[in-house]
Amino acid sequence: MNRPGKLENNKPQRSRGTAVLTALKKGLRADLVDSVNCNAAGCSFWRRLRRRLCWRNSRIRLHDTWYCAPQCFELALLQHLRREVLPSRERFVQSPEKGERSQKSLEKARASTITSPPHRIPLGLLLLSRGQLNNAQLRAALALQQAEGGHIGECLETLGFVNESQVTAALAAQWSCPVWPATSAPLSECAYLLPITLLRAFQIYPLRFVVPTRTFYLAFSERLDHSILYAIAQMLQCRTEPCVMRSSILRSLLAGIEHIPRCADVLFESPEDHAEIARITCAYVLKLGAQQVRLATCRNYVWARLSSGNDTANLVFHLPADALRGAKTASWMPGALRDAG
Repeated sequence: MNRPGKLENNKPQRSRGTAVLTALKKGLRADLVDSVNCNAAGCSFWRRLRRRLCWRNSRIRLHDTWYCAPQCFELALLQHLRREVLPSRERFVQSPEKGERSQKSLEKARASTITSPPHRIPLGLLLLSRGQLNNAQLRAALALQQAEGGHIGECLETLGFVNESQVTAALAAQWSCPVWPATSAPLSECAYLLPITLLRAFQIYPLRFVVPTRTFYLAFSERLDHSILYAIAQMLQCRTEPCVMRSSILRSLLAGIEHIPRCADVLFESPEDHAEIARITCAYVLKLGAQQVRLATCRNYVWARLSSGNDTANLVFHLPADALRGAKTASWMPGALRDAG
């Protein structure tokens, strides 16, 4: 009677051992499937399998493409940067022996990358056609802009020729978008979606993110850049709707959201080359255990968004102004959208 009892007692142990073995087989099978689904060029099956055995975390996704391990991801990211971000430059920072540009020339280089397309009616002419400005006032404002720089609207306000509301209405007509009518806005609950560095650099205020329709309402105060709208839409997989807001209101709102708890934002000034951006991004992927990485170019900024579950981190690389000369910072964008900027 004791012997059958021992056999019955061994049955649960045998079933548990079988379950463990089955789980190990499933895990190995999943690793094998993951090792096959790697899109890195030159990554053989056995190399992928060896890397997967060393890298036990999930695969890393760059946009819509999977990579089996950090080595493959970093190589693919480097190729993506060289192909899509400033493809004409191998190095962003010129060596000292090639000569250092003066600060004035760097400012001119930066300004040359953000000039308005020729098919947009200039703001000064738009105010002139509305009867809010005369020829002498416009010439004086242009002379002040040439001497001190800045936007023509700011120069006109400084000289007292127009007020802020008139400039805002003219900007809205120039870019064919509505004006934010209120003198204030509710504290944005979606401010954490965008890096504060980009909000300050491009004077953007996130008004509202509608989750059911995935529509992001954004306010601008200076220049409505369609390339930035497109970058935000691609990074967040949403549709963007812009409007124009008075500069004084937008600046006060930006100052208010700087203290809102947000995801980790890290700014890197003047990266040396594409390889440095790829190394830093891969290092943060390893540090945070990120599974999804998206990349976009916003004028002279490269924005990398790292996601791991509900956790998100934003890496922002500020490219030197000299690196933008002769480069297509939005070369990855469809031509129709790029020309609409």
